[in-house]
Amino acid sequence: MALSLGSIGSFFNRALDFSSPSTPGVASQSDQTHAPGYDGSQFSEEMLGGEQNPLVDSIQQTVQQIQLAQSFGGDPSTSVQQLQAEVQQAQAEGVQLPPELQQAVEQILNQFGLDQPALTPGAGQDMGTAQSGAGQGGSPASGQPAAGAPDGGASGPVSDGASQATATPAAPAPNNLGSWPMAGLYDQALGNEPADFRNPEAWSQGDSAGNCSSVAVIKAATAESGNAIFQNVQKTEEGYLITTQDGRTVKLSQAELAAAEKTADFEGPDSPAKAQAVVAAGVIAKNYAAEHPGLTYQQALNATNGVKDPVSNPQGSGRFPEDAAHDLGIPYSKTSVQTAVKDVKNSGGQEAAIIYNGQHAEAVTGNRSGSAKTDDYGRGVNTNGQISKNGQTSQATHGVELHSQHKEKPKAA
Repeated sequence: MALSLGSIGSFFNRALDFSSPSTPGVASQSDQTHAPGYDGSQFSEEMLGGEQNPLVDSIQQTVQQIQLAQSFGGDPSTSVQQLQAEVQQAQAEGVQLPPELQQAVEQILNQFGLDQPALTPGAGQDMGTAQSGAGQGGSPASGQPAAGAPDGGASGPVSDGASQATATPAAPAPNNLGSWPMAGLYDQALGNEPADFRNPEAWSQGDSAGNCSSVAVIKAATAESGNAIFQNVQKTEEGYLITTQDGRTVKLSQAELAAAEKTADFEGPDSPAKAQAVVAAGVIAKNYAAEHPGLTYQQALNATNGVKDPVSNPQGSGRFPEDAAHDLGIPYSKTSVQTAVKDVKNSGGQEAAIIYNGQHAEAVTGNRSGSAKTDDYGRGVNTNGQISKNGQTSQATHGVELHSQHKEKPKAA
């Protein structure tokens, strides 16, 4: 099923240099769970960063898909069968695997009682050209969010809720690499946008992630474009194939969307609007990972949601809204707070913006009467440039306007 959601000329005004706001907050530690015996997100930096045979890269991705499926209660049997076939192909072609990947493969195949060919580990890549996936600072090459960005997450770490239960091997059967419970709601959103779909109060930022910038961008884009925040969405056997407004293509499996839902930690009852927000969080992470070679998808999720990660986000830092808009594929421009709020008020409810300071970022939406409101964790608050965070007001210092494709609201809205 393909849904053509329109097209738009791609242009960006990237935030290459601007004065950083004040000290960011502190986000919570990741509470991701992993299947017992192996952890695809913890492969060595040398293995992830080196130049390796494409088949080795495919095996690595399959291992990570299995990890995601089991972490979120899905059935990874189809991926396990794919892994077995890839390993057999590697044996036939004489391809050697890096030691850590070889160990992960052996543990998975042993867990599912499958035969495994003997592979000599160690030569799957050029170790001499390996590079670390995490560098210094907040540039795209570093793999880490920028220091000084607004955070908006929890005031301190939370306990690790990782499950230590042993996964039970499932019988081989056709599967979508795990199940994402909100897939039906997202399909509903794409087919017929509900009347209240653009309401910023439909869902809110959670307490365990520092992703206020992503939340603000997603809400602003939804207010402007409704269910058309992407240029095209095609349903696949595993999940969705998405084309962003700037023309990038992103594949998301149901297991990856389940991971995005858990890490982003959006609150509120499940709804089509919340489902689209989860998909947007997955797209942001996928595009971030594509621009930061060496990061796993989960590490990219942690980086883009302000969650502490030893590789991608050691400080649990937040991000700038400009970066979230770029990763979502939405053209944008920086502006003053006053201009951003004024343009929202003058648009009759057709435009939205983001305002932020060093502590928090919020979407600004309007209505036909010419007022503007910020989104205080799912509660609309009238604004003339102020941010309301849990009822505490502060002055915004920066503004961002999106240049997304506009779609008229349903008549009932």
